[in-house]
Amino acid sequence: MNGDGEKINAIEHIENARQHLASHSQLGRIRRFKSAGASAMNVVSELAAALEQLTESHKQLTESHKQSEKKYQIYLERFEKIEAQTQVLDDATARLELVTAGDELLIDDLGAALEELQVDLIRLTRLQELMNEQMKPQV
Repeated sequence: MNGDGEKINAIEHIENARQHLASHSQLGRIRRFKSAGASAMNVVSELAAALEQLTESHKQLTESHKQSEKKYQIYLERFEKIEAQTQVLDDATARLELVTAGDELLIDDLGAALEELQVDLIRLTRLQELMNEQMKPQV
């Protein structure tokens, strides 16, 4: 039974005990003395049942709290693991960015050197053509 249901039942038992006491106090003195034992037993049994239900409700609430605490610890441990993995991933990404930035500079430098070599090759080709023309015998 859930905690609210047990509380409702406990309240009903306490209400029954109150009604027994009320009916006992409304009886006349002679009848009250004759029924005092039975009425007192009814009150005691109702109060005992209410206390038992409240105790059971408290036990279930405590057990539920323990289970919730265990689940919380499990989720906390998972979160901490994920956070550590995320930190490792962030560090790896930062290192990769540094390496990539270095590669980009190297690629840019190689591209510039290649362009410079192409310009030199064109100049040397023209120079060779000019020298070839000058070396031809003139007719």
